Amino acid sequence: MFCNNMSESLLSITEKHVIYRALSLRREYALPLQLALRQAHLAEQLLTALRRGEVCFGYVKQDGTTRHARGTLTGYRYSFRRPYQPRPENLFMVYYDLDCQGWRTCRVVSLRYVRPFPEPGLPKRDGNTTAVFSLPGGEL
Repeated sequence: MFCNNMSESLLSITEKHVIYRALSLRREYALPLQLALRQAHLAEQLLTALRRGEVCFGYVKQDGTTRHARGTLTGYRYSFRRPYQPRPENLFMVYYDLDCQGWRTCRVVSLRYVRPFPEPGLPKRDGNTTAVFSLPGGEL
């Protein structure tokens, strides 16, 4: 029992979600573990940013084109009458598209970058956002 409690405390909930999602990606798409972990981590960053407010991100659509989206999750509870509670093994991300004014999904495996908007009152650097999360070789 001591080992169980100790191992549970070593990993945060976020880290567990990344691992579960990475294993799901690996199983579904036969991805190498390192790539599956990167995609799962990027998905967790996107989910965190979407819950906080507006975020720009990119993903590859099924037709092979890159979609540069601007989305949020802040209106989810209002629209669906329940909180957004994704399971860590989900391979799709839900978001409200601020440009198209509608709910959309994207595949976690196709995510390329996440650009959170800075908090109000924080200065922008050179007119860009304060942080960019992306995979090596990802399009910006």
